[in-house]
Amino acid sequence: MATEPLRNLNTGSARASTWAVRILHPKQDSFSYGREKQSTMHTFDCLLVSDDPAIYCGGALKSPKEQDIKAAMEKFKAKTSWKMSKVVFDTRAKPAFMSHPHKFVVDMKGTTWVAVLTTNLPTTVIPKTSITKILNLRDPSSLFDMVGLLVSGLVNERTPTTKNGLKRIADFKLRQEGKDGAVLQLEVSAWEPLRDELEKLVGQWVCIFKVEAKLTKDRRDTSTVGGGGQERQSHVRDVHGRDSAQVAPRCEPRQGEDETHGVLRI
Repeated sequence: MATEPLRNLNTGSARASTWAVRILHPKQDSFSYGREKQSTMHTFDCLLVSDDPAIYCGGALKSPKEQDIKAAMEKFKAKTSWKMSKVVFDTRAKPAFMSHPHKFVVDMKGTTWVAVLTTNLPTTVIPKTSITKILNLRDPSSLFDMVGLLVSGLVNERTPTTKNGLKRIADFKLRQEGKDGAVLQLEVSAWEPLRDELEKLVGQWVCIFKVEAKLTKDRRDTSTVGGGGQERQSHVRDVHGRDSAQVAPRCEPRQGEDETHGVLRI
């Protein structure tokens, strides 16, 4: 049976077609809810990608039983390939809280899955969010996945008091090249444990998941354009990495540039 690319997945086509996807970044978690009587909900989350590493969506399963999530982790292992059909969406998932580019979350329990042996699907995702898009943000707050060259960190390390006690946070700089050839840098603040992940990846191409950008008035953002510091007005200044990071596929520097000055064209 022919399969559709993930870009064609929507509320109208979900139940009518079959989709070839690969599971990436599966993870298990839990959270507590309720005021008078606390209950625990266990969760499974992953990313689903088909033919294009820049177009991917989320997959999720929730259960009060931890064994259900353990079974999902065992079944939907990282980089396994599947045909999914009769797709059901998680209707409780809101696009405003999604960082992946295809704004759907597949209900892993309600959807039909058939394991397949295929090697032609991407083994990583490559989001296309640009620093320019973040600097031009107009929404009060948005989430993005983004990739670039992590050129520096740890900067401005501090340990503020949060509702979970003292937590370390530090700043890192991510570099990209815009369509107009301008080299831009974005300062991203990362709480631990993401802070610790990024510390090990400085100097490498990285993909950072769930980067949260917020509008803040009367602040300035300093971006590096053409190798020199050019200050440009932007209401976006609070940019935090909220989830995790991974090494991204290496992007070659332009001719005449060495590795430390390589840029990613978005």
